[in-house]
Amino acid sequence: MKFKLRSYSMQLRAVLTILILIINSKNVLSKDSNNGMMLFGNKGEFNIGFKRYFIFDSTRDYQLLYDLNGNQDSTKYPRPMIINVWYPTKDKPKRKFPYANYISYPSKDPLWSIFLKHIHDYNFNTIKNNAFRGSQYKNDTVNADKDFLALMDLDCGVAENAEYANGEFPLIIYQQSLGGTIEENAVLCQLLASNGFLVINCAYQSNQSTKVYADWNLERAEKDVLFLLHFAERNLPSEKDNYHLLGFSFGAQSNFNLLTKPYKFKSMVSFDSRLEYYFNINPRGHKDLPKTLLSNTEKINVPLLLFTNQFAPYTIIDSLSHSDRIYAMAKGFNHYDFTSQKQLSNELFCQKTPNIKLAQQQIIYSEICKNTISFLKAKSSKTNTSFLFERSDNFLIEIMALGKSKPDLNLGTINTPRQALLAIEVYGLEKIQTLFPNHRISFDEDILNDFAYSLVIKENISMAREVLIWSTHLFPESANLFDSLGEIYFLEKDFTNSLNSYQRSVNLNPKNQNAISYIQKISKLIENK
Repeated sequence: MKFKLRSYSMQLRAVLTILILIINSKNVLSKDSNNGMMLFGNKGEFNIGFKRYFIFDSTRDYQLLYDLNGNQDSTKYPRPMIINVWYPTKDKPKRKFPYANYISYPSKDPLWSIFLKHIHDYNFNTIKNNAFRGSQYKNDTVNADKDFLALMDLDCGVAENAEYANGEFPLIIYQQSLGGTIEENAVLCQLLASNGFLVINCAYQSNQSTKVYADWNLERAEKDVLFLLHFAERNLPSEKDNYHLLGFSFGAQSNFNLLTKPYKFKSMVSFDSRLEYYFNINPRGHKDLPKTLLSNTEKINVPLLLFTNQFAPYTIIDSLSHSDRIYAMAKGFNHYDFTSQKQLSNELFCQKTPNIKLAQQQIIYSEICKNTISFLKAKSSKTNTSFLFERSDNFLIEIMALGKSKPDLNLGTINTPRQALLAIEVYGLEKIQTLFPNHRISFDEDILNDFAYSLVIKENISMAREVLIWSTHLFPESANLFDSLGEIYFLEKDFTNSLNSYQRSVNLNPKNQNAISYIQKISKLIENK
C-alpha cells in the first residue's frame, strides 16, 4: 500500500496566520529577566529549584561495573537510581546552570563512575541525534553542532539545591520515551515547578547494565515509578495522595499500565503514547501490547488529557470510557515534536533562519505546556476545579465524558476525522454529502486521506472507501484523493471504478506517475478477463 506524503498546502487564512507567527517568532520563547532561560510562557509564581539524588534500590540487582566494550563484572549491586527533582523555591539562582548539567552526573562515589559516564555519553549523543539532525539542517552538521553546543551552554535559570518553598505540593511523576533522555521535557518540568508542582523522574535504564535507557519492560518501569513515589513521600514536601502521571511515548504507555493497578494517582497527561494509532504494536516480549495495557480499562477511571498528532484515530483507547478524557490532536506535529529539547533546537535554528513550520511548532508546544499545567492544576485542586481546554486553531479537540466511547456529533462543523467517520455511520454516504458541505469541515484533505489509510491498516476497507468517496466530493480538485480512492477500489478488485478514479487523478495532475502506472496495470487486467 503506498502512503501519500502530506502536502501541507494551506488556504489563505492559514497562510496569513503563519506569516504572523514568523513576524512574531522572536516572541515565541521569551527570556525571563531573572534567569535568562528561554521559556514557553505561563511561568508561575515560584522560582525553579532543581536537585539530583544518587540512590541504590536495594530490592533489585544490577551489574554496575563494565567497560564500554561490553565486558562486565558479574558482581550484583543494588540498582542505581539517578533521580531528578524540579520544585518550587523562593530562592533565585546563585550561579549559572547550563543545560549540559542536566546530563552531567557528578558523584564522589567511585562505584558510580563507569555507570555515570556511560549514561552521560548516551544522553549527550541521543540529544544531538534526535534534536539536531532534523530536516531543517539539511545535513549541515557544522551549524547543527554549533546549535547543539549552544543548547549545552544555555542557562536554564534553575536554582540548584535551593531550599524548597514553604508548604506541600502536588507530585508529578514523569516517564520519558523508549530510548529517551533523562531531560527530554525539561522545559515543561521547569514550568510545572514554577507553577507549584514537584516533578520527579529518573533514568529508567534497562535491567541490562549495558543499556542505560528505558526499554519495553513494563515491570521494570512500574518498579521505578513506585520507587520514585516512595522516595517522594519520605523525602520531598509532597502533598499526600495528590499524585499525577505525565509521560511521553512508552512513558505514557507505562503510565496506562500503572493506572490499572491499585495506586493512588489522581490524573494523567499523555504525550503521543502511540496506542492511539495502531492495533499491531507488538514489541519484543509484549505481544499485543494494547491488549496487555488496556485489558482492565474499567480500572482506569482518573481524568485523562491525551495529546497526539492530528491523524490519530483513537479507536483503541476509546475503551477508556470509565474516565473523563480530552483528546487533543496537534496539527502538523510529529512524534518527537512533543519534547522540549526538539523545540529548543527549533528555536536555536530559527534565531538564525526564520522558518514558518518551526515557528508554528514552538507555539503549539507552548499551548501544550499551558494546557498541561492548567489541567494538572484543576485535577490537583482540593475543590475539584473544572478544566477547560484553551482552544486554538492548532488543535482538533474532542471532549469525551465518563461513559462515552464515541465523539459528539451534531449538524454543525465536523472538527475531527473521527466525527467524520461517525457521521458516515449515522447518516450514510448519500445524505452526508448534503448535510456537511465543504465549508463545514474544519480540517483539510490530507487529514481525511491519512485517516482513510488508517482504516485500511485496520482492515476496514469499506469504511475507508466511504471516507474517500465523501472526501472527493468535498475536494473535487484533489488529484491525491482520487489517486487514493483508486487504490482502495483496486484492493477491492473493483477495477472499473479504480480505473475511473485513477483517470480522474491524472486529469487533475498529468504528472501523477503512480496513477499512470495503475491505469496501465488495470487496463491489462481488464483486457485479459
